Amino acid sequence: MATSDRPSGLTALAVIQFIFCPLEGIGCIGLIAMRLIAGQTQAEAHPHPESAIFASIPWLNIIALVIFGMLSALLLLLSGIGFLKRKRLLGRWVGNVYAVVAIGYAASSLVLLPKELTGGVTLDLIRSFFYPLFLALLLNFVFRKDLVR
Repeated sequence: MATSDRPSGLTALAVIQFIFCPLEGIGCIGLIAMRLIAGQTQAEAHPHPESAIFASIPWLNIIALVIFGMLSALLLLLSGIGFLKRKRLLGRWVGNVYAVVAIGYAASSLVLLPKELTGGVTLDLIRSFFYPLFLALLLNFVFRKDLVR
């Protein structure tokens, strides 16, 4: 088996990127599905309280969050590929753009979604802010010299 000069931490970051990518996409699909289901259950005689909250979210907010989420998913995929190939543009720069977009996505989720849905400070919210910051720090300080191609 041939040994690689790629740092194992960079490979681990790529794997994490590939794990988070479909999760972002599934979250976007789930957001659309919940809004559609909430609109249909409002017509029932006894709607669920959660469906009333989802039905109150304007479609423009849902569309904005889905665009942010899908862009995040695409940037996760591209930067993960860049980490594996050790590309400066595809790895480091796209990874940094992902960090900015992901923090914007998390902040816009807090602003655009009702507090009943975000639940305040949750583990997902912490991950949404912490991981992009951690990734940006790793890309710009730890793996700066490893993404050279």
